[in-house]
Amino acid sequence: AQAGAQGEFALRGVPTGSVVLEVTREGYLDKKQELGVLSDGEAREGLRIVLDAGRFVAGVVTWDDGAPAERAMVQ
Repeated sequence: AQAGAQGEFALRGVPTGSVVLEVTREGYLDKKQELGVLSDGEAREGLRIVLDAGRFVAGVVTWDDGAPAERAMVQ
């Protein structure tokens, strides 16, 4: 399900058993929310899931002589 303009969502037909919601949004860290075990006919309402924008790191990679290290991989 896609969250609406106010962030609201509803998932219907969730199977019984252990439930983990996964929320993704470009520019934010993925979030997993464990709901525990849902019984047949049980509903969970009023959930609040907060996305984290993460942190930002930037810089310049160079060789020993100061030249840019083009195509260097930073992880």
